[in-house]
Amino acid sequence: MQEGSALRYQLLADAGATKTEWCLVAHDAASAHIYTAGINANALSDEEIRRVLADLQRQLPVPPTQVDYLFFGGAGCGNPLNADRLHRLLSEIFPAARQEVFSDLMAACRATCGTQPGLVAIIGTGASSCLYNGSQIVAQAPSLGWLLGDEGSGVYLGKMLITAYLHGELDPVVTHELEKRYSLSPAQIVRQIASDPHPNRFFATFPLFINEFMFDDGVNQLCHNAFRDFFRRFVLCYDDYQYYTLNFVGSVAFAFQEVIRDVAEEYHVPVGVILKAPMERLAIINS
Repeated sequence: MQEGSALRYQLLADAGATKTEWCLVAHDAASAHIYTAGINANALSDEEIRRVLADLQRQLPVPPTQVDYLFFGGAGCGNPLNADRLHRLLSEIFPAARQEVFSDLMAACRATCGTQPGLVAIIGTGASSCLYNGSQIVAQAPSLGWLLGDEGSGVYLGKMLITAYLHGELDPVVTHELEKRYSLSPAQIVRQIASDPHPNRFFATFPLFINEFMFDDGVNQLCHNAFRDFFRRFVLCYDDYQYYTLNFVGSVAFAFQEVIRDVAEEYHVPVGVILKAPMERLAIINS
């Protein structure tokens, strides 16, 4: 993709709390993938979002004026005020682009369901779900954030592991390995959570450890219980939930898909697509 190219481009964004994946698509050229910091419109100020967009602009291999369509699916953008904010901030860099700004759930719906109805969930650092009718989100479970909700998410799994550790409920081998790898002690954990302005990021570091130690009965049961909590909060709340196929997007859903399928069977919920990220499907749809 050369600076002077006459091609017109579409720019797609999948923005979560941790990272944002951007995909630059043109009919006659290979797609380019760009990664920046996450954009959660509920958590970031305009200036913080501008800094992320400035990083995007530095990495963009074509002038912003060659982008004539921009699809932005982002955490927090289900709120119309946040969607308007993102539209305004994106217009500062891409003034000529036609924009669609949606929630990250809408991006997940389009990637997993296309034009078919279904239940769609995101399980990454956080968790959310909705009922999709093939074109619109018609119902959505309350997403209360990591302090009050996000059952089944990476942060939730981390909280469950650390809570079990602090109560002395983990197998001694698991406890020893956890302390050794992360330089943990009960006192250090309490200090870190009290002093860290973003303690959710601390908890979100532990799903990889949990996945590695799934052979341990206690860790395995902890993980299954976390996803049972997810189903109770984010799936069983919908009328006739068992008649819809449940689809997932997110790194945690992808990593723990065997557990998800086990728990879904307990609740008689059919599981469809489980994607690590929606971008590949979105890029195909928009190419």
